[in-house]
Amino acid sequence: PQEGREDQMRVTALLAAALAASLAGRAAGLEPLRNLVVILGDDIGVGDFGAFGSPNTQTPAINRLAEMGAKLTQFHTQPLCSPSRASMLTARLPIRSGVYTNESFPLDEIFRVFMPVSVGCLPNSEVTIPKWLRNASHAYSALVGKYHCGSNVKGGCTPTQAGGFDYYFGLLNSHEEGFPGPFPESIVFPPMSLHENVRIVEQPTDLLTLTPRYTQRALQIIETVATGNATTPNPAGLGPLSPAPLRGQPFTLFVHYEESHVPLFAAPGYQNTSTRGAYGDMTAQMDGSVAIIMEALERHGLLNSTMVLLSSDNGAWIDPSSGLPGARGTAQDGGSNGPLRGGKGSTWQGGMVNPAIVVSPGRVPAGQVVSTPTTIMDVMPTFAEAAGLRLPGGVTLDGRSFWAHVNGTYLESPLSMNDVATQARQRLGLGPAELGQPQAPPPIPQVHEAIYFWRADKLYAIRQGDYKAHFFTRPGFGLEPATPHDPPLLFDLRWDYGESRPLNTTLEPYATVLANLEATAANHRATVTRGVSQYEDVSFDVVPCCGKPFNETEALMFLERGMPGLALWDACVCNPENAFRPGA
Repeated sequence: PQEGREDQMRVTALLAAALAASLAGRAAGLEPLRNLVVILGDDIGVGDFGAFGSPNTQTPAINRLAEMGAKLTQFHTQPLCSPSRASMLTARLPIRSGVYTNESFPLDEIFRVFMPVSVGCLPNSEVTIPKWLRNASHAYSALVGKYHCGSNVKGGCTPTQAGGFDYYFGLLNSHEEGFPGPFPESIVFPPMSLHENVRIVEQPTDLLTLTPRYTQRALQIIETVATGNATTPNPAGLGPLSPAPLRGQPFTLFVHYEESHVPLFAAPGYQNTSTRGAYGDMTAQMDGSVAIIMEALERHGLLNSTMVLLSSDNGAWIDPSSGLPGARGTAQDGGSNGPLRGGKGSTWQGGMVNPAIVVSPGRVPAGQVVSTPTTIMDVMPTFAEAAGLRLPGGVTLDGRSFWAHVNGTYLESPLSMNDVATQARQRLGLGPAELGQPQAPPPIPQVHEAIYFWRADKLYAIRQGDYKAHFFTRPGFGLEPATPHDPPLLFDLRWDYGESRPLNTTLEPYATVLANLEATAANHRATVTRGVSQYEDVSFDVVPCCGKPFNETEALMFLERGMPGLALWDACVCNPENAFRPGA
């Protein structure tokens, strides 16, 4: 009856008004959103945090973060470290910024990320988050941890050069690319160097104290913004924070952990503490550092003016031994991608879907689960909308804002037991009449028209909504070329999130779905502008090296102790004591 429909509409309007009032109430009196903190793990999959279903990895701080904000269950990255980090910093596909290779199989397996011998890097012409925020809000920006977007200091490739950061402390490359990494990297490359801004402060790096030192520097940045003075002691081997932020200055802090990339390491206090073995120890160590940083933000009154995003750069490396020469440990060294197929390096869901959490008290309602597909390129546009900032002009951005999907505008599920019970009473017909008749929930708009899965210079797959088509498939690692698929493999990720049952595309509606996906992909390929590939130009003249005089006696000692890489690169061994630390 017409009267019943009008009652329904009135109830719907009242509920909408109540929601709007609730959101307005939460926003009222809040400090302006000024700060951005991005916490990034390394090679951590959706099965590696307790909040995302791990039964045996102890991550109480990250679990608490998920309770404080929104848990993003379909957060897409890139298949590997360098392209993923570049795409986050620029909000652009790596094919646009040149973070890819033009090499064909099998050389494309070598040129997949930046290496210590890489001449190229993320180009200085790219507008990164720090460059954008320096202009948009005069924010101080710091990166503590792994960069992996270029290490050629002479070529202006480091975070404080091409990246646009004010301050940097960390590893420019992956800690496996040189001692204490495994063969052959430990011979091909010099020992891993630790940098502050453009200066090498330690080589080889003492991994056992690395995460504590990262934590100390991050705390000093927070303390300086809050009080004008850092009370946390300086990390070992470093002086005072310089350049430092001004008191009260908006800030952007990226904390990029090595956890839990092989080779595995943990401070003595975390060794042999996890039921997950060495991998769990290392992940728990990251969780402890996250707890200290979050506690500091809250204690200093900065959390209410900050948006925090936590995720990882790519899916877990399930078996680090796969496809690589020499002994690389065991399968237990790797992480877990839960129900997802594939892992790091591949364009299956397991290679490019990561756990992600967004926290901003008073703005992001606690306890949400957001299943709408999002990407690591969305960090810049999302913070822009949340903070009311204008995005950089004159550049094509692939990221989109998902702010409306985490700030309560589109709630995918009720947030309290009372809300759940009220909804259930309505749907079961057990509630009072004023609840009205059950209604289908309104559709939640997609953040992206399509998500594009690039590997090197080829578009391997595309996703629109719940459908994903693979034009090529290939293991994440190993000397195996790409397998083309004609017709492409089509999966419905609603029912087959593990991509195990391709649909029959000779039948409707799948034939039409596939045709639409192919048309969208063809248009994307035709319109995307490719940057100049940055991977192929290599030279040993640009490797990070502290440059002490070669010591023949010391080199012979390294050789006798089974450390041929350190013997070969003795001129780059300025901290030989770190080669003999327990666990090195």
